[in-house]
Amino acid sequence: SNAQKSPRISIKNSPKSKPTDSPATPVRSKSLAIEHRT
Repeated sequence: SNAQKSPRISIKNSPKSKPTDSPATPVRSKSLAIEHRT
């Protein structure tokens, strides 16, 4: 039970790390897009 939960957390942490960086990238892209529009 614990062994299975450990790997699951690891996998969840991995994807979570990517999503966290993803939002930061889109935010920068939007900032640039807004500047270009202005």
